[in-house]
Amino acid sequence: MGICIAMAASLLSGCSTLITYRPQTTSELQTLKYVQGVGTLAVKNDDHEIFMYPTFKTQGATQPTFTIGYANNSAGAVNFTAENVKAYFRGVPVPIYSYTEMIDEIQSDKRGKQVALAILGGLAAGAAAYSASHQTYQSNYSGSVWTRRGSVGFAGSNTLRVYDPMSGIVAGAAIGGATGLGVRQLEFNAQNQEQAANSILQENTVEPLRMVTGDLILKNCCDPYPKAGDVIRFEVTANNRVSVFEFARVSPNSPAPIATPTMASARPAPAPVQPAVASSLQPVGPARVVATAAAPTATASTMPAAVTSAPVPARRAVTGGQDGFGAEKLAKTRSCSAQPTATLVAKGPGFESYSVACSSGDALAIRCEFGNCRVLQ
Repeated sequence: MGICIAMAASLLSGCSTLITYRPQTTSELQTLKYVQGVGTLAVKNDDHEIFMYPTFKTQGATQPTFTIGYANNSAGAVNFTAENVKAYFRGVPVPIYSYTEMIDEIQSDKRGKQVALAILGGLAAGAAAYSASHQTYQSNYSGSVWTRRGSVGFAGSNTLRVYDPMSGIVAGAAIGGATGLGVRQLEFNAQNQEQAANSILQENTVEPLRMVTGDLILKNCCDPYPKAGDVIRFEVTANNRVSVFEFARVSPNSPAPIATPTMASARPAPAPVQPAVASSLQPVGPARVVATAAAPTATASTMPAAVTSAPVPARRAVTGGQDGFGAEKLAKTRSCSAQPTATLVAKGPGFESYSVACSSGDALAIRCEFGNCRVLQ
């Protein structure tokens, strides 16, 4: 039975080697920013924006997972799927799981483990039942007797074998019940894995000013031994343009380089100046919207001495950030203040954090993610 349990443990156990994927910029058009130790690479141009980051801070050595986001800033709908992405490891193409492939693999793995556990459980139950029903009892005896010639010693043992079928039935049922629980646990684990597989990037038609995100899971990649210069490279095609994203594959214990935020927007814009596009991400239904607003351009020769702007609805300026108005609106609904003022305290890929002083003297901490604001408890 001990051998069976050891075999079952080996079937259900996995590799514990952990790997870290560190993003590295490939061009001056890319930005690299870190949030809680996870770096995000982003590329933005006039008709779309793409970002990528490792889904987990540390991952297993095989099947690394990355999250990709695509925002459509063009005037027409764009189809964006996992087929838009090509992956390479050590210069060799690596396939990317589709949703159907992942579900088939989860089901196949579950059935294989359930069959193996049932076989091992049956063997263990049979061994336990036989052992419990066939009990052997042994007793020893010794002593001495007096004869005409004096005292004579004697010793020996008695062996009694007892067959108890009821004990065998109880022991076998106990092992069988434990096996049944294990089979049901495998079913439950598979359901959780299938639910997680829903995050895989599938086929999407991205309407103008909308966004889609999903996970990319590499198939048959990689070995558990990171080497110097190991890089996973992604080539993403969108709107007839190819963007490259690279992630160095290193051990979690390797010293991290000092990260300096890269600002693609600081580069001088080529002439003629194109309308600038300011984007903010807001959740709308299952997708996320990228709201855009075009700013008019002007040159020194055409700019008048005095510019009179058209009347706009009154709205107080907020110190930095794009979601300050939403943070102030949320603070007002929480009866924080009649005229709350949101102050930007932190900003990162897809989020902004604000502090709002209340009339009571307290302060509300508000976090906005893709335009969706909530109060932090």
